[in-house]
Amino acid sequence: MITDHLANLRNYRGLSPLLDQAIDFMLTNDLMALPSGRTDINGDKLFMNRMQYTASNNDKKFESHQRYIDIQVIVSGHEGIALAPLDILTKVEDRPDDDIAFYEGEADHTVMLREQTFMLLYPGEAHMPGLAVDELADVDKIVFKVAY
Repeated sequence: MITDHLANLRNYRGLSPLLDQAIDFMLTNDLMALPSGRTDINGDKLFMNRMQYTASNNDKKFESHQRYIDIQVIVSGHEGIALAPLDILTKVEDRPDDDIAFYEGEADHTVMLREQTFMLLYPGEAHMPGLAVDELADVDKIVFKVAY
């Protein structure tokens, strides 16, 4: 897991060619102007989902992926993302066709993501996004899915 400000995105070049392509896309596009919903960048190898929601602490579960790296970018607003190692969580649902499994358990820690920050999560890194920090907050977020 990597968390940083978008201004430092160039520092993460070289981890994988598709990740570099995602970084190039973020650096050359106005994130505020991107449409809601799914946008294909390189077919199923690299795409993004833009979503708007209110961060809350109701009915949240950890999730993990096996086939994709997540790059979660906060365009506006803020949210907490709880993190925990998979081996201390209990799997409660598996949807392999959607590349997602859900878990319950206690967080090791929570990281606050603010506007213009991102979190990069590799497959197998359990995370619980969309958490309210102090109070409910409206969030505009883009999740880039990078084939691993």
